[in-house]
Amino acid sequence: MDSLVNRWKSTVEAQMERQIKRSKSKNHTLSPSRKSLTNLETSQTDSFTESKPAPQNYVKSKAQKIIDILSVKGQDPPSISKFNKVCSAIEEIIKNEELKISEENNSEATKFREMRESTRIQSESINKTVSDLEARLFESEREKILLRKEKEELKSKIEGLNKQLASSSVTQEMIGVLKESFKALENSNKTLISNIETIKNNQREKERAWELEIEQLHEIIENIQKEE
Repeated sequence: MDSLVNRWKSTVEAQMERQIKRSKSKNHTLSPSRKSLTNLETSQTDSFTESKPAPQNYVKSKAQKIIDILSVKGQDPPSISKFNKVCSAIEEIIKNEELKISEENNSEATKFREMRESTRIQSESINKTVSDLEARLFESEREKILLRKEKEELKSKIEGLNKQLASSSVTQEMIGVLKESFKALENSNKTLISNIETIKNNQREKERAWELEIEQLHEIIENIQKEE
């Protein structure tokens, strides 16, 4: 742009020298006004409109300022072709800036889409983990209810046998058989109770593990919300 202006300035100075010589020979001076240059610009409005994508008023305004800076009293006005070259140079700068802004906007939009897709994938993973934990918790509660029911049924059977032994008139042999059966049942009950305690301990460990997983899940969700 600077080289273009310098070349233009040199041309204008040469034109000014020729004009001074002609003025001396003809005994008059030519002093072009801004109005004449504006009229020339107006006559070229259609060509500007067809070939320039940037706002025409803005481009011509900037070109006019350059002309005003370089214009000297007594010189011929710059030609329309040179004026058009200045407009083209200004417009090229505008187009480059617009392209740069467009590329930056596209880059930001791509980053936003990638972040949104990553958030969607993380949300789906979190929702699946929560669903799995809820299903496992439901199954654990169902097992606890079944164990409690079996324990109550076993207790009821033992109480019934005790009542039968207390009120029956069976022989000592039958009593011995019943006692052995009761002892075996008692041992079985102890084993079952031990198994129930083992299951309870395992269940407590599972619940602690699930609680840790749920806490980690909450931390992940909070981190995602902070990032958003």
